[in-house]
Amino acid sequence: MLPIIHHKHMNALKCHLFTSDGVDAAPWQTQNPSRLDVDYGRSLHPSIMSRDAFYNLSELFSFTASSHIGFLNLIDVKLDKYSSQPKAREFQSLPHLKYMKDILYRHIQKTKRVLESIKNARHPAWPKDETESGSRKAKISAERLEQDFKHLLERAETLHTRTTEAITVLMSSISISESQRAINQAYRVEKLTFLAFIFVPLSFTTAFFSMNVAQFQQESLSIIWWVVMTVPVMGISISLFYLDVVGFARRFWKRFNRVV
Repeated sequence: MLPIIHHKHMNALKCHLFTSDGVDAAPWQTQNPSRLDVDYGRSLHPSIMSRDAFYNLSELFSFTASSHIGFLNLIDVKLDKYSSQPKAREFQSLPHLKYMKDILYRHIQKTKRVLESIKNARHPAWPKDETESGSRKAKISAERLEQDFKHLLERAETLHTRTTEAITVLMSSISISESQRAINQAYRVEKLTFLAFIFVPLSFTTAFFSMNVAQFQQESLSIIWWVVMTVPVMGISISLFYLDVVGFARRFWKRFNRVV
């Protein structure tokens, strides 16, 4: 079953013992779960395996722990990748981080259940090796497996915490970007409003002098009259733009009510 990284003492010197069932297997069969029993127990003592039930399953638990390490390594790499995304791709990273948080939570719950199973193996109802040597080796193997899964649980919880913090930081960054975008939009609206306060008086005076009335048709008016009318109107308009007329009126009304 590949790819699983699991150290076994002097494994390279005993590779001739790790053979298939005597038949040259096809490459795809090496990943078939039905072949998990091939060479199973090569690192265990047969005499202890025949008397201790949990010791007999220790290689299977060890194989599972090794596969969990590969999974957590993949999550670690993905977390570094999605946490360092540029601002332009922050929205794309958020769903991935939420999905990673969900699968890490489920992985933590499964690892806790495996730890409970390892602890339950100490129950007297489980068949155990009563000899001193066999009991000591089985106990060491069980303690090593429990330590491995505790380490896996701690690492999964650390990755879950990192994912939660990455989501929080990313959402804060997105909120800041949205606030900055709203500020820029408000600034552009302010500029547009200022331009309106300039061009609306010009449009008003131009439309005023272009009216088809008898007073304007009797004589030819000079453009200076348009300038004389436009400048005060524009001055009043710009003054209203910078002055808080509504606030001044409210303060005046409050003072008037106090006096009355």
